[in-house]
Parts: sequence; structure tokens; C-alpha cells
Amino acid sequence: MWSLEDWRRARLSAPDLYPYPFHPDPGGLISWGSDEHGCEYYFLAIEPDPDEWRIVVSSERNS
Repeated sequence: MWSLEDWRRARLSAPDLYPYPFHPDPGGLISWGSDEHGCEYYFLAIEPDPDEWRIVVSSERNS
């Protein structure tokens, strides 16, 4: 598992692959799960109301 600093470095080096910041940065992604197919699931916390957060899915094939 990557640390927040690892994610920040990855985002700076490849912004096209990592278009969103990571929590606790404002509007950051919050990881909440993964599956056996290599998909990772995140909340995109850009709204003040958590009920309005979008879901972002990343996979090994299509990040």
C-alpha cells in the first residue's frame, strides 16, 4: 500500500494517470475498497455533503 507521499509523487510525475488529489488534500480521493480483479474504488470528496460524493474506479487495465 502506498503512503500519501507516494501518491503525491506519482501524481506529480504522471498527472494524466492521477488526475485527482488524495485525501486529506481538498477534494481528494478516499479509498474504500478493491476487488479480486485489480479494481480499486474511491470516493471523490469534492462536495461538502458525503451523500453527493462521486465514485471513482481504477483498474490495472484502465487507470
